[in-house]
Amino acid sequence: MRRSSSMRGPLFLRCRKGRAEPRNAQGGGDAAHSVCACVYRWVFSRYVNQTGRTKRNRFSHHSHWDARSMHNSFSLTFRGAFVCLAPLLSGCAIFGGGSDPEPMGGAGGGGLVLGPTRPALLPEPMLGSAPVAWLSREYANSNGLALISAAEGYAIRQQGAPGGQGRRVAILDSGVDATHPEFANAEIYAFGYDDRRDLNGHGTHVAGTATARRDGAGVHGVAYNAQPVSLKVMRSVDVIGGVEARFVSIGSDLATGILSAAGIGTTIQRFDVVGNPLLFRDAFGRLQFQTLTSNPGARSDVMNMSLGVPDPRGQVFEAMSAAARAGTIMVSALGNDSRVGPSAAPGIYTDRLGGLAIGVAALDPSGTRLASFSNTCGALFHCISAPGEGILSTVPAIVEGTNYGRKSGTSMAAPHVAGAAALAQAAFPGVAPRDIVDRILRTADPIGPRQVFGFGRLNIERLMAPVGMLSVPTGATVTGAAVPLSALQATSGPGGAGAALAAATGRIMVLDSMGFPFAYDAGSRGVSPGQLTRQALDDFIDLTVAPRMDVVSPELGLRIVGISTTDDQYRDWVRTSDHQREDITFSQMDVSFDASDTLRFGFSSEAGPVSGLRGQHAALVSSGLLGSDLSDVNPVPFSGDGNTFRMAFAAGNDTWLETAFHEGDGYYGEGETQTFLVSAQHRRGPFEMSLRLGQTDETGAAAGAVYSGFASDVSAQTVFTGVDLAWQASDRVSLSAGYSVAQTSIDSGGLTRFGDQTSDAASAALSIGGVFSSNDRLTLIAALPHATRSGNATVSVPQRRTPEGAVLYNEISADLAPQAREKSLQAVYSLFSRAGRRLDIAGFTRFDADHVQGARDTGAALRATFTF
Repeated sequence: MRRSSSMRGPLFLRCRKGRAEPRNAQGGGDAAHSVCACVYRWVFSRYVNQTGRTKRNRFSHHSHWDARSMHNSFSLTFRGAFVCLAPLLSGCAIFGGGSDPEPMGGAGGGGLVLGPTRPALLPEPMLGSAPVAWLSREYANSNGLALISAAEGYAIRQQGAPGGQGRRVAILDSGVDATHPEFANAEIYAFGYDDRRDLNGHGTHVAGTATARRDGAGVHGVAYNAQPVSLKVMRSVDVIGGVEARFVSIGSDLATGILSAAGIGTTIQRFDVVGNPLLFRDAFGRLQFQTLTSNPGARSDVMNMSLGVPDPRGQVFEAMSAAARAGTIMVSALGNDSRVGPSAAPGIYTDRLGGLAIGVAALDPSGTRLASFSNTCGALFHCISAPGEGILSTVPAIVEGTNYGRKSGTSMAAPHVAGAAALAQAAFPGVAPRDIVDRILRTADPIGPRQVFGFGRLNIERLMAPVGMLSVPTGATVTGAAVPLSALQATSGPGGAGAALAAATGRIMVLDSMGFPFAYDAGSRGVSPGQLTRQALDDFIDLTVAPRMDVVSPELGLRIVGISTTDDQYRDWVRTSDHQREDITFSQMDVSFDASDTLRFGFSSEAGPVSGLRGQHAALVSSGLLGSDLSDVNPVPFSGDGNTFRMAFAAGNDTWLETAFHEGDGYYGEGETQTFLVSAQHRRGPFEMSLRLGQTDETGAAAGAVYSGFASDVSAQTVFTGVDLAWQASDRVSLSAGYSVAQTSIDSGGLTRFGDQTSDAASAALSIGGVFSSNDRLTLIAALPHATRSGNATVSVPQRRTPEGAVLYNEISADLAPQAREKSLQAVYSLFSRAGRRLDIAGFTRFDADHVQGARDTGAALRATFTF
């Protein structure tokens, strides 16, 4: 009894041989297990059987104990001390020892110790880089990363910071080696212990899997930019009876670490593994209760607990409940007992913490099978699997003689998930921790039965990638009004305002179907007017020969023109032997009726915008390769195809006036337009002048631009005017010029509020006939194509979300005038023949094309026209 009474303090056992490897699927590691079993039996007979205070039936269920069932805890009460096996540390490597604790009457908190200096982190690969950018030797050494598709996840662009940057991961364990080169930014805390070092290696290994730096050497953790926070919650004891015994944790110590990681400062009383108060004698010899004080300075976002303890007084559960209320994510290892469900606290409380805790089972190196030693998820709902066998990570050189080593266990699986939680919290700022946990679970790869693997294997790629359809929030909450990202588009119209708005909007927050935020460059959704260039080229060299019907009755003053624009109908028509035109449906019709020499009526169906009376200049500009859309503002600037009613009358021998009403599609076929136009044309000798004044009302568009997703319920009113002048200098030479200006007022809802816009266009043309022969003509056109000259908009840009689900917006002011003004030059050489044949050779150059500074666009085309 005297010998046993001299043995004081906590006891924990360590196997020296094979300490880092639990038994494998083939039952390996038996030597290590037998050593552990022998040491256990020695301790049991030596301490338990010789102390009458501990009842034998307390250990009756351990009667056939060996190293394969080390998860079961045992305890004894001996001079205020205790014995506790920390059951979840991997294999026999979980055992350690240390010295008797100092008296802890109100002491605690633990000082802060920072890690050593270290070379700078590797540069983060550029956004948009392929996963191969992360496939370094360091990544390959961290053999669990490939199994969870980490590189693929790192390559996905989210709204927040990469690699867990700005997040803190608490490692509640045997400590973290502050001198290890991977932990330059580590914070080290210990509670009631003089020795803050990790003399076991387990905690350092766990910390490396979660947070080792990405610095080009050794390994890196899942959350390689996160800050590790070491909370040493395992007591150290000396070598006892020639056996190294170290690192014991009790519920009180673990609870203190949990409260610290949750940022909660309080003092709790210490109890042994069976719930008896732990005492100490003060300086006056009086017995006092031992207490520990948590340190809120250790506040972390995620805590990893790769251990298990008895919790007779419920202190661990109370601490975890407080941490859940504080919004801290808790990750626990299930245990290495090949049993169903978790072995001990904290894992047994996983489903009682409001969705803020995750239990983790271990996978073998294949990533598809449960490791032979691992507990299964059992009935746990919040459970997942991760690599946990033969994991290479950091170890303290003072213990292992090297900086890196392999270990196995659910202890090694859990930090993969803790690192993933920190990674997701940094990537998705403003998302509630409970939603982070839910996403980790629901994006796992299903690999087997739920009761074995939980939701499946952790998958970083699926965790970081959008789930479902992306949308742009326009309401007050993430579940409120939104526009599908696929519908987000600012089509510029002829003036470039849409692209300018999109570019000014810049980076926005978009949400996936789970309400998680992603960054998106709204500038990529702007469509510049340069798309019109391709259409103009297509129109110039269009080889489709459509059947045309002309009905002319000079006696009645009637002319009807019908054109079929349906290629299939044309093909059917040309295949018939008699070419009967009544088989053709004419999709475009133009009817004009001269009521008298001074009064004319007209109707056009499915034709382009009403042209008004424009004369020679309009004809010259339209003959160019770029057409009138890019060379000059249309008479109706922002209208598409539709129906037009016209009435013209002579106001004198050389003057005509025309009124027209046009109703049709918007500029790109989006929305609807209604236009009223008054035009006048006057000729005097070789001079011609055309004037126009009109108003266009638009719905669904503004100044020809469509702001889908950027604005809703858009309507606009544009007042425009223009003048064309032409001079027939001789039979061979003519000069002309034109200028148009428009003022647009816009009403809208959604994200954008518009101010008034002003746009204009100018052009000049020179036509010379008989250049090389009497049947040719050269036309030169210079233009300042239609552009927004002034205008602004205020955009409420979705920037971030709150944990409560509110969407926060920043207001920006967008200048809708493009950054540069496009200038274009065109040349068209036309050669005519008396047989109705015509050859056109055309070319153009656009400077600052699409109103983009420095952009250049050059093209040429050859067109042959035959009339038959």
